[in-house]
Amino acid sequence: MTRPAPKIAIAQPRMFWTSSENIAESISIATNAAELGAQICVFPELSVTGYHRRIRDEAIPAIVEPSLQRMKLCAKQLQMTLAVGLPTFCSNGGIRNAYMFIDSQGEELATVEKRGLTEPEATFFVRGSGTTSCSTDRPELQRCDMSRDRGH
Repeated sequence: MTRPAPKIAIAQPRMFWTSSENIAESISIATNAAELGAQICVFPELSVTGYHRRIRDEAIPAIVEPSLQRMKLCAKQLQMTLAVGLPTFCSNGGIRNAYMFIDSQGEELATVEKRGLTEPEATFFVRGSGTTSCSTDRPELQRCDMSRDRGH
């Protein structure tokens, strides 16, 4: 017997100047999506911080980590898988543009890092060193590819 296809919400939230505002908007959208029956909600690249001229102020662990914890709690409370874009931090001080998948228990399923950066992105982010695709045995996420990175 085949499983029914999950309902997937594709979010296009308003971008704000602060991660706190972006997370509040994302939680509101995820809550609405859950009320409409979605089991998965996909947010855009850098949805946690936004991608704007103040990203240098927002893309720091002291801001990103609490924002990520709020999204993990949201996933758990709504029993929904979330896909969120966020900066991740290298041990050498570099910042990567990444995409994280959070399961319905609020746990990280997988993170992929963007390698195929545009010239403007490369002025702030370092190229990802990990894989740009992932596979899991979880029904929420069987495969993910960062399309711009194919061939990089």
